[in-house]
Amino acid sequence: MKWIFLFVIAPIGFACTPFLDPSLYQNGDILLQDLRGSFGESVENTTESAFSHVGLVRVDSKQKVFIVEATTPFVKETPLVAYLKRTRSKAALVRIQNLDPQVANTAVHRAMTHVGKTYDRHFVLNEVSSLYCSELIYDAYLNGLGLNVFPVKPMDFSNNLEYWQKWFGSHPIPQGELGLSPQDTYNFPRSQIVLEAECKHPKQSLFHSLHPL
Repeated sequence: MKWIFLFVIAPIGFACTPFLDPSLYQNGDILLQDLRGSFGESVENTTESAFSHVGLVRVDSKQKVFIVEATTPFVKETPLVAYLKRTRSKAALVRIQNLDPQVANTAVHRAMTHVGKTYDRHFVLNEVSSLYCSELIYDAYLNGLGLNVFPVKPMDFSNNLEYWQKWFGSHPIPQGELGLSPQDTYNFPRSQIVLEAECKHPKQSLFHSLHPL
């Protein structure tokens, strides 16, 4: 009798398991993450923050959770699990306190009007032919409702300047221009933390078994 070895690589766990419960989410919530890769690390270093990306939560009629986000190459709606898989090590779900549900719904509707627009690599606030991630959140509440929720401040790219010179290329770095970072949405006094947790990467384990032929 001959035997055959079967090797199976099986994933163990999920990167952001605490965030998978759909009952956690409401329309208009804000989901932050630290992205993998050099861009995410550069945003975090530049803004001295824990997060480099942010999106707006939309819960559909079947209670499925989607994230409306401005990312490369364009603004899109991303299923929750796909969004979380890009997280390097940490995520946070925040909610604006004392916010009427209808106001939140209107903000989500405004964000959805931008789906398909290009990602704004130059970080120009209040010019919505293209948008960057936190600008989408800002615009959703400001122009969707006339609600000036998030204060903006001058951007400073002096940290990690070499990276940003490459990022902007021939385009002038918008040093001192008004902008909003993902961390600013987290730090906003009316932002209530619903859940904040470390995210572990799925590990893989090698199993083998013997089967007779």
